[in-house]
Amino acid sequence: MILLCIFEEKRNGIVIRQNKIFFFGLHFSDIGIFTLDCWGGRSRLGSWLGNTTQQRQAKTKNNGFIMQFHSFLEFVPKIQELRLPGLSEQLTMAPAIHKQLLNKPIINAKKAAVICLFYEGMHGETCFYLIRRSSYPGVHSNQVGFPGGQIDPYDQTPWEAGKRELWEELGISPQKVTQIRGITPVYIPPSRFWVDCFLAYSTSQIELNLDPNEVKEVISVSLAEFINIKKSFTDQLDSNGNKTPIYTLSDNTVWGATAMILAEIKSIIFKALN
Repeated sequence: MILLCIFEEKRNGIVIRQNKIFFFGLHFSDIGIFTLDCWGGRSRLGSWLGNTTQQRQAKTKNNGFIMQFHSFLEFVPKIQELRLPGLSEQLTMAPAIHKQLLNKPIINAKKAAVICLFYEGMHGETCFYLIRRSSYPGVHSNQVGFPGGQIDPYDQTPWEAGKRELWEELGISPQKVTQIRGITPVYIPPSRFWVDCFLAYSTSQIELNLDPNEVKEVISVSLAEFINIKKSFTDQLDSNGNKTPIYTLSDNTVWGATAMILAEIKSIIFKALN
């Protein structure tokens, strides 16, 4: 197959330069997976996914996104170096009440830590865990979130607290978990928790052992599903007439602080791929 690409440089709507580039011997699946970077009147053709080992293994399918776990691991150094998107990205999924409380002083906040743990799924794909909390008399009863919990006085660091919670809630040994990096902490107004968030991965075979007092079920989310998902909104209005932004992952509604964390994670993954 032959692919012809025509690149034009315009000034005031007038074409002042035109370049034609032919690609020979392309397979149909290769077409359209390239990047074009235009800046300051200059055009240059970037590499299409497939020019490098990393990018070939992070490929598109049905206008979607697939990343094998061994490919994900190759991107870890870049994820570690990226500048965090921060609060501005988190706020794209924040409930209205959260935004209203931003400028108010936070007094006597408690500390917590959660971990987004990436691992290899049954078909070699990259996945991560969410959990549904057990029912209990509290504000987060039966909600979907990341494994994690309150930082105890004997926890040396928030990271150590997050690993401890993984062990207590899911039975995942701390020795099997490798930190990628911390991301932007998030405040949860209803429970008054400041939450430290960490990205991590495990290359070990994981056998889950749930604590039924804390975890009702584990939700395995593929990175492919997550990257493709778009935010939507609840039909129900809050007390001020606002709809709450949500993600629907594996038929589960995710909102609030967890959705805010996921928004930043999604932005980080996209930046790492570009």
